[in-house]
Amino acid sequence: MPSSECDAPSSGHGTDEQTFLPGGAQTVQFNGVGSTAFPSTISGLELRYDEDREGSITEGQPAAANPASCSLASGGEATPPTPDCGTRNLSTQIDVDLSSAAPRLGESPAASVANEPHYKDCPVFGQSVPAFATPLVAALPPLGPTNVGGLPSGRATLEATEPIGEADVAGQTTLKLELQFLRVLVVDAMGMPADVNLSVDGQGDATVPIECPSGTCSGTVALELGGFASGSSVIRAHGAAAQPRFPAPASVAEPTIASARFQLKAHHRGVRVRLPGGRRFAKPIASTLLDVVVSQGSGKGRVRYVAGDVHLWA
Repeated sequence: MPSSECDAPSSGHGTDEQTFLPGGAQTVQFNGVGSTAFPSTISGLELRYDEDREGSITEGQPAAANPASCSLASGGEATPPTPDCGTRNLSTQIDVDLSSAAPRLGESPAASVANEPHYKDCPVFGQSVPAFATPLVAALPPLGPTNVGGLPSGRATLEATEPIGEADVAGQTTLKLELQFLRVLVVDAMGMPADVNLSVDGQGDATVPIECPSGTCSGTVALELGGFASGSSVIRAHGAAAQPRFPAPASVAEPTIASARFQLKAHHRGVRVRLPGGRRFAKPIASTLLDVVVSQGSGKGRVRYVAGDVHLWA
């Protein structure tokens, strides 16, 4: 709306439609079973999309009694820029965190940032990629083992509606994004007791008390320094009083101080690892919380999780 007699009234309209396209696949780890299974953060997921933008603003004449006196004001004789509306084929990378009560969706820090905007002279209001409508609501399929109600595949739907908050503008931004999940591997997590102190002998050997729940279990077990994986934000965000703390997704890489390959039969327990430096190495870090990280499978079917945490005793 004009605020003085030399301001020109203006009106306009615009639409910006972004159509998400199938992108590259990425392996993501779920923790839990059946309807309680939830994924760790999906990082750097490719998002391809077509953006079709149309927009225009029309300016009227100033309301001044003598329009010639307003030649330098809004609504003067300046030639408007040529609109560059139309369709663009674009892509970016996004991070999706579905684990918490308030799911999050945003552009990945690893995504390349274009130096130039996609449109220079095609005015619209509202959110566009990499910004997204909020608050985000996510519906996940049960993807655990089929004997507890899980499905071998399914779609997760992410939806949001956000009103446009600009003055004198009516409209909203809507979002609907579907992620297709295909199950590539299901493992029964190795179990272990809580509050374990590992005894280190003179050779630097210690027995990690992980147990095979059924069938035959094989893979690698590692003691990782720091305790960060077991205290990850994923666990804190999703963890409820009724849910056990472990197993948990190993969400960050930590320094490995000892590891060993294993193959155990059902209900057999104990994998021996050797610490370099023996007891002399173990004593200074006796108060440090270590994550017991188990890796099973290989390639895209590899799963890595924290079975528990321990302290060393030497």
